[in-house]
This record gives sequence, C-alpha cells and structure tokens, in this order.
Amino acid sequence: MAVLFGIGALALGAVPPLGAAFTKEAILAGAVHAGVWVGLGTAAAGLLSTVYAARLHMLAYGPGPAGEIHGSPPRGEVAALGVLAGLTLLLGILWLPGGDGILERASEGLVLAPTVTETIVSWGLVALGIAIVAVAWRRGRLVSLGLPSRTREFIAGWWGIPTAARVLIVDPVSRLGQWLFVADRTVLARIADSVAGFGDLMARVLKRFVDRAIDATVWGIAAGTIRGADISRLVDDRGVDASVEGLASGIGVAGEKSRRTQTGMSYHYYTMMMIGLVVVIAVASFWR
Repeated sequence: MAVLFGIGALALGAVPPLGAAFTKEAILAGAVHAGVWVGLGTAAAGLLSTVYAARLHMLAYGPGPAGEIHGSPPRGEVAALGVLAGLTLLLGILWLPGGDGILERASEGLVLAPTVTETIVSWGLVALGIAIVAVAWRRGRLVSLGLPSRTREFIAGWWGIPTAARVLIVDPVSRLGQWLFVADRTVLARIADSVAGFGDLMARVLKRFVDRAIDATVWGIAAGTIRGADISRLVDDRGVDASVEGLASGIGVAGEKSRRTQTGMSYHYYTMMMIGLVVVIAVASFWR
C-alpha cells in the first residue's frame, strides 16, 4: 500500500518521469508565456502541491509511534490503488521525447515545450518541497509544520475565506432580509390595509350611489307613466269625448237645417243643385 500510494504521491508532486511532471512543466511553460506573474504563481502552486503530496505520504505511511499495530489492507483497496498506480506509470510516456506530439494530436492543439530554465526551476521546486517535508519530519513538526496553533486554525479554515464570506456577504444579506421583512410587516402591510380600506369605502359609496340612482330612475319612470296616464285620460275626457259630442251635435244641427230646406218648392231645389254644381266645378278646377 505504501509503495502504490507513494507512486500517486510522487505523481501529484510532479516528480519525473511520471505523467504529472510533464503536465506541470507544460503548464508552467504556458503560464510563463502568458506573463511573468502568472508563471511565478504557477511555480508557487507547484511547490505547494509537492509539499502537500510528500507530507500526505509521510503522515499516512511514514514511521509511526513505537508499538503501533498495522493491519493488512483489504484486497479491494490494494487492487484499486494498483490500477491507479499502473495508469500513472503509463502516463510517464508523455514525459519522454515525443510526448508533446502525442498530446497535440490527441487535443488538436499546441503544447508549449518548457525551456531548459523552466525545467530546472520545476525540478528544483520539487526537490525543495521534498526537502521541506523531510526537515519537518526529522524535527517532529510534520503535523504542525512549526506553525502556531492560530495560524494552523486559520489555514485549516480555508484561509479565513468562509469567515470573510459570512461577514461580508451572508450576514449583510441576512440583515437586509430581516429589514425587508420588518418593512413588509410595518410599511407595506399598512399600505395594503389602507388600499383595501379605501377600496371598501369606495365600494360602499358606489353601492349607495347606484342604489339611489336606480331608485330615482325607477321612481321617475313610474311617476312619468302615471303623469302620462293622467294626461291621456284628460285628453280622452276633454278632447275625444268633446269632439264626439260636438260632431254628434253638429250632425244633429245639420239634420235640423237640412230638414228646414225641404219646403217643397222647386226653386229651392234648383238653387241647391246650382250650388252643388258650382262646388263640383271648383273642386275639379283645383284638383287639376
């Protein structure tokens, strides 16, 4: 287990000729090509990865306290680490000459080859990381790395990033949410209640107005109908009845007058015939 895990740790630390060594050198070459500060940051990250891998291996499989009992690992774990270690050794082909060509054909891109200086810097950082872990182990400071407890707690707490995120983002957003909740319960709720009350008041006012308007319209129509009926009755009594009575009276008078004209004398009849002829001629003339 220690050997198999060690192969993975060396690959993580980018120790040649493992595949990760070529990968780190290619990344370092691309970073330096992008800018000096980018290259320095990549080199520092490579150093930290080597220290992490070497320290992890020593803490897991280094010499322990005297009398410590070690058991046999399960076969499944050994088989899994064996497969991973074999793949890691197989990727070491990329570190050999021509490995960049394999990656370029596989990725259809350009892989920057590191210069001699960049290669020396990369290997030197690997050696420095292993040396730091070895010195810390010999001095019994592999766990604490000689750092104060507060510093270790700060680093273990992800360099204070969660605390900063809580103080700068989470807490302000939470307080803002509480303020908005209070504003909603005090200001917005009162506004909503006021709007609802105003709507209720307007509904009552409109209801009264509509009721009164409809009632007034109905009563007006009823009064107009009654008034029309009264007028019609008066017209019927005073107009139609009077006309009928007057017509009857006129007919009676005419009958009385016509009876008086019937004297039995022939010249009276000749006179009425002449008058009738004149009327007929006049009507015919006007009609044309």
